[in-house]
Amino acid sequence: MKHLASNPFASDCGDLLPGTRRALELAAVKDVGAAQVELFSALQTERLIVEAPVAVSGSCESPTFAGVYAPYGSALPVYSSATRFAELTNPGDRPLLVNPARIALAALATEGFLWLDAPVILGSATQAKPLGKNPEWIHAYAPSIMLGPPALNALASGDKWLPAWEDAELATLLNSLSAHTDVEIETIAAGPAGGLVVAVRTPDDRDAAKLAVKRFYKSLLRSPEVSPRATYVQLLPVR
Repeated sequence: MKHLASNPFASDCGDLLPGTRRALELAAVKDVGAAQVELFSALQTERLIVEAPVAVSGSCESPTFAGVYAPYGSALPVYSSATRFAELTNPGDRPLLVNPARIALAALATEGFLWLDAPVILGSATQAKPLGKNPEWIHAYAPSIMLGPPALNALASGDKWLPAWEDAELATLLNSLSAHTDVEIETIAAGPAGGLVVAVRTPDDRDAAKLAVKRFYKSLLRSPEVSPRATYVQLLPVR
């Protein structure tokens, strides 16, 4: 007789777990990078909550998790606790406790991002995309955390994740790519969803500054080593 696998979450009441709590506390004080690192660490042993997928009537396709609009594309919303799920979803939605590796794989296959405890669901791509121009957009939705593809790939495969802002080799590469562009890198900092926010000094002349930034962006796009390690690189000119 075949034995059914036991439910690992049978005794789980949906409480906020300690590691996830610490990650959200870091997000609340606007430490974007540390919040992502802490959440990734927590998800090695803790679970997440998602809205249970619902089959579409008359469709032969398997039920899928519902995505939401986000500044960098679509995101799969996940929740830290049953309480937050109830606060942030519709009354008829059913919570499902899931293994983070499983939901990371689902996000990579469909959406590309995980958004933990997003308090507002953006109504369209037109509404969501402009937010990405300001790297501090995530603070308006605090405490919430977004993980991007590099972290999700590592989570799904059980590998370690080296955040882009802690990657010394990537920093060296960025400085190398900025050579001969008239852009000088001042600082490299963490952005939401595994991205980088790079403050750069440019020429005083407005047209020359625009050209310098354009050259640097082209240099970044030509490099095959940047995108697997950083979700995006956002340049912020400083004077």
